[in-house]
Amino acid sequence: MMKDNKISYYEQPELWGNKPRGAELERVNAIISKIPAGTKTILEVGCGDGVLINRLQKKGFNCTGIDVSKEALSHVVCKKHLMSSDRLNFNDKSFDMILCSEVLEHLPVNTYEKTLKELERVSREYILITTPYKEFLRASFTKCNYCATTYHIYKHIRWFDEIKFRNLFNRFKLKELFYMSVCKKLNYIDILLRYRLGNFYINSNHGICPACFFKNNHKRRYNLFSMAAALLFRIIPHKKQAHWIGGLFVKTGHLF
Repeated sequence: MMKDNKISYYEQPELWGNKPRGAELERVNAIISKIPAGTKTILEVGCGDGVLINRLQKKGFNCTGIDVSKEALSHVVCKKHLMSSDRLNFNDKSFDMILCSEVLEHLPVNTYEKTLKELERVSREYILITTPYKEFLRASFTKCNYCATTYHIYKHIRWFDEIKFRNLFNRFKLKELFYMSVCKKLNYIDILLRYRLGNFYINSNHGICPACFFKNNHKRRYNLFSMAAALLFRIIPHKKQAHWIGGLFVKTGHLF
């Protein structure tokens, strides 16, 4: 019997336990800076290996983390539970704040909708969300060496911008949008040369094919178009945009 692909991917030990650096560390610090004064209890939904929640625990917050990966949770030092984001086993309004960082972009449609409702249900005052910002999903696609299926190596299936953030919740309103890190933005020529004409796919040492469950080790293959795109991306000035977007939501009727 084939294993659940999602669980197999997230149980890989090499995915977890790495210290955040560079842009990732910037993202973690930005999230921490947005936690409102007076917040005491925090639930992180999809806490991974605790890169964020462990820091908050050390800062004196009463923290709980949930995730679907046993391997990831082995690195978490606060209260933790093996639990899915769409079925939170907590009472209504159990926590002052719910954190959900780099999770929503991974969720299938049905799980996504249920997760948003669960976040609203268990939060007493605040919800803080972060996701990649205007991600061009194709840029992180690889191709299975066994069955030729193409897929996003980090399992992202949707992208977010300001409009989507403003419409995430019904009972919580968006109090603040914020942005984290900056990177070069792909332009039309990059996309045409690299992905349309160049048919370019990236390396994946940890990807697991969603079709055949083959652990992929695809190697980059350049043609003239993708080589030209890589060169132009290095030498021609590009517009820059934030890598991540975040939103702090407050319960409707709450005085901030």
